Amino acid sequence: MSNFKKSKQFKISMLKRYFYSLIALNAMVLTVLYFRLDIGGGNGVLKTETIQIDQFNHVTLEGIGTAHISKSNSPFLEVTANENILPLLKISVEEGNLKIRNEEDAQSSVLLLRIGSPGLQGITLVGNSTIEVPDVTGESFSISITDHGTAEVSGKINKLAVEIKGNGSVRATNLVARHAEIEITGKGDIQVHATDSLLVNCSGRGNVRYTGQPVLTNNCKGVIKRIK
Repeated sequence: MSNFKKSKQFKISMLKRYFYSLIALNAMVLTVLYFRLDIGGGNGVLKTETIQIDQFNHVTLEGIGTAHISKSNSPFLEVTANENILPLLKISVEEGNLKIRNEEDAQSSVLLLRIGSPGLQGITLVGNSTIEVPDVTGESFSISITDHGTAEVSGKINKLAVEIKGNGSVRATNLVARHAEIEITGKGDIQVHATDSLLVNCSGRGNVRYTGQPVLTNNCKGVIKRIK
């Protein structure tokens, strides 16, 4: 056989191997994508579970979900979500901090949390969570939001600390605080009620509206406005 024919057959053989390799690779990619989509999406069947947890005074939510926190004699947690997503939630209490987060790609179409605590002192939101905390009391309370979370808080305390990194929103005009300190990095939107002092620091263009007649210290380029 001539060298020319041998070279031609060799090229055809290599092209066939390349073609079959592409088919196998595409099949593997499709299989992986299917697996990720199957795990990531809720199955549409809602289930509610009550989960035993240790004592805590702070709540951290990571991911997407809606939470309502109320006062209770003992700590409790009730979770409503797609039943195939429930086992994928990561729930723990670490040094008094109740942490709830979704596994990567485990996004339920519904994630509702009912949380009870005898003495909550603060909340942290990372992601697009929404949280409601009525009847807050005590010496101090802290709210920290990273990304686009929303918090609505009411009650009466001595000192309120709010920190937003991103475009989060805090509605706390029904939380009467003697002293309030606000830190914004980004374009956060905050509403507070301060009676004695209000300190606002921001490195972005935050929007702060407040009620009460506090002594205002404004270190912000954004909009700071008193509302009735």
